Amino acid sequence: NKKIIPANPDKIDNLWFFAEGNEFVDSMITNDNKNTILQVRSKKIVSMDTEQSIQKVKKFIQQMPKTVKEINMSQLSPEEREQYYPYIAQDIISSWQTNGIEFNQTQLEEIKEELIRIAGLANTEFIRSNKKFIAEIINLSSLELEDFGITAAKIEPAIVNYLQSNLDGSLFLENLTKQLDISEYDAEYLKDVIDSSIAIATERGKIQYAREQIANISNLELSQDNANYLWYLTDDYVYVPADEGTLTFSYSLTGIPVITNEVNKSIYDGQVKSMLAAFLVVFILLIIQFRSLLIGIVGIIPILLTIITAFGIMGIANISLNIGTMMVASIAIGAGIDYTIHFINRYKHEFIKNADPVKVITITLTGTGRAILFNSISVAAGCFVLAFSEIKMISEFAILIGSVMLISVVYTLLFLPILLHLIKFKEEKNVEQK
Repeated sequence: NKKIIPANPDKIDNLWFFAEGNEFVDSMITNDNKNTILQVRSKKIVSMDTEQSIQKVKKFIQQMPKTVKEINMSQLSPEEREQYYPYIAQDIISSWQTNGIEFNQTQLEEIKEELIRIAGLANTEFIRSNKKFIAEIINLSSLELEDFGITAAKIEPAIVNYLQSNLDGSLFLENLTKQLDISEYDAEYLKDVIDSSIAIATERGKIQYAREQIANISNLELSQDNANYLWYLTDDYVYVPADEGTLTFSYSLTGIPVITNEVNKSIYDGQVKSMLAAFLVVFILLIIQFRSLLIGIVGIIPILLTIITAFGIMGIANISLNIGTMMVASIAIGAGIDYTIHFINRYKHEFIKNADPVKVITITLTGTGRAILFNSISVAAGCFVLAFSEIKMISEFAILIGSVMLISVVYTLLFLPILLHLIKFKEEKNVEQK
């Protein structure tokens, strides 16, 4: 009933007896049984969460000891064992914290002190002679008792005497042979079975006692999964970091999320470089086209605002940054520059014929502005159709591109005329002063 890997070679061997040959287990362990895969699950697979998870795992790996010493507690005196109980307590607490349980400093110290105390308690202290404990022993031995044809009613008096005699083996064997009319060989075998069941029952009692004590200290009702970590209290082996240890370990981080994260970082870095290069080329072309540094700066501003707004919407809507959504900036530059050039070109053409800036803006907006508006709406509508795709990345990409087309036209038709008007106003003011 344990859902943890015990810190005990014998118990691990028992588990391996059932697990060896399993197709999944074999796929996780190399043929020499020296390398395995430890899996880490992430709740989300978006770029930011994946990167944070990877960094946490790397930090965890760095804290892991590379050389470990195996301590067999059963070969130590009670006084010698005491120095290793804190390792057991810390293993349990760190497992709980990994599962998201939080403790304040006072609770942490009290719980650790209590776990150390319970770890030092002998399993025999949890032997009981009540009916519940005896029924549990009989239930644990039920298969062997059935093989012998022994009922619970027949074996119960012998077990009661055995527990009340402080586990006197000789007396128990004598009672088994007389009361159950079995051979000495069968009695010895049955005694081993009963002893094993008593050991399991006392371990369960110790774990239940620890669970109750933790609840009293921290008002924390442990879930079954978290309570399973208390089984570390019953292990006979402790593994402590030591330079002279005989067990060495090495860890490396891999997996699809790690590879995907590296690909995303590479794409992101490339996207930033290409976006800056595109901005620079567009800026130079605007200067060449309109023969004005100031108009080149003004023409690039709506495009820049469009990109900032698009990425802002992604952040607010919690849309992940992936291979598809990274293309938003490039498309915004490509679409925005068309609108900007058309609008500025028409504005300059009308300004030559009309001295009134307001009339120039009105003509430009009702002429070229209308064409730009209908063009952006039609393109955006075509993009929004893909928003119904069942593939999330395509759906998000379509929504973003459609939104970018509309945002770009808003900045072009509302913000760009204001900037152009200010530029011409300054030029006219300079002419009047001359």
